[in-house]
Amino acid sequence: IHEPTDGVFLKRLIENLPNFTREMNYFIRDIDKGIFVASINSIPSIWEYDGVPVRNLELGFVGTLKEYRRKGLQWALYSYFNHILITEKYDISTIQGIPYFYRDNFGYDFIIPLHQTMTIRVDQIPSTNPEKEQV
Repeated sequence: IHEPTDGVFLKRLIENLPNFTREMNYFIRDIDKGIFVASINSIPSIWEYDGVPVRNLELGFVGTLKEYRRKGLQWALYSYFNHILITEKYDISTIQGIPYFYRDNFGYDFIIPLHQTMTIRVDQIPSTNPEKEQV
């Protein structure tokens, strides 16, 4: 469903992210073909706003194989995700991805970009030894 590198990243998340377990990954499988055809997962985190902890459940790794789209598979997976969101009393839910893409089906709205990167040159990294000259 996803790029091969996504599997490596997802495994690292499961092994290292607090409270994120294998059971928080949801799949639909085509039993006859023995393949996963749709997936999502719920990634828990604690955000903080003005000193107040906010429990966030991120909807992540959303994907459906092209030939299985428009069959309601994501809606079925999202329904389970939403059940977890409500029953475990998360304060907010977020998603990274295409702005506005999830608005119609799941009610998400684009507020802020969650995935921002910053590029710095090696010479901009401060030295851990102030007496040593940077190269």
